[in-house]
Amino acid sequence: MRLNFFVNADEIVKELNNFKEEAKAALEAGVKSVAAITHAKVTELASNKLNSTRKIYLDNLDFQEIMPQVWVVSLDQPALWIEEGRKAGDMTEDLLKNGAKTSKEGHRYKAIPFDHGKPSTQMNPFGKNMVSLIKKVLKKEGATMKGIQYNKDGSPRLGKIATYHIDSPKPSARASTPALFGLNVYQTLQENGKVRRDIVTFRMVSDKHKGNKWIHPGREAEKFFEQALQWADRVWETEVLPDILRRFE
Repeated sequence: MRLNFFVNADEIVKELNNFKEEAKAALEAGVKSVAAITHAKVTELASNKLNSTRKIYLDNLDFQEIMPQVWVVSLDQPALWIEEGRKAGDMTEDLLKNGAKTSKEGHRYKAIPFDHGKPSTQMNPFGKNMVSLIKKVLKKEGATMKGIQYNKDGSPRLGKIATYHIDSPKPSARASTPALFGLNVYQTLQENGKVRRDIVTFRMVSDKHKGNKWIHPGREAEKFFEQALQWADRVWETEVLPDILRRFE
């Protein structure tokens, strides 16, 4: 998805013969400025409105000059459902589209990870409640969400270091397993020498689940691009363009 903002510089400067090149350069700089602040506006709108989907939206938002004097603000496919909305319906096919394995019976299947250690700004209210339950369980064992756990010799414990089956609500009416059943804690040594700690659960999606389990409730379109473009038009017409033309009166 792209946000397009067109300015016909030749049309604007055709009556400014004495300053034609200077005015055209100023207009091109003005367009670049508006493109940059439009990207900033989309970022601002998304940051203020989104919570659990904020990271995926901003990670897929881009701003670049695709050719001389052509600036584009774009949103990549993984985040389009946030911008454009999504109808309620079965998610199974989308989830199995990439990286799925095939069983002996011919059914596709895939493990879907749910990260319980991500920042609270990326979680919905249900996710935040689950983190509170996890913290209580870890506290009883002298552990925390982020704190690395060590062996008696002082070395970090690595691999899957714990599994918990925590009494917790189901994430949806169609779910068959409590949200925190099979909660795993992993610690991994990274290339930079630091230890990464992950707290996740995995749930299986399969062709056999179609029309049954993985049903999205639907989502209204955010339309941040539409809002930002309307805002950019106002800024161009009332601020940027008048300021440029005043220089060449």
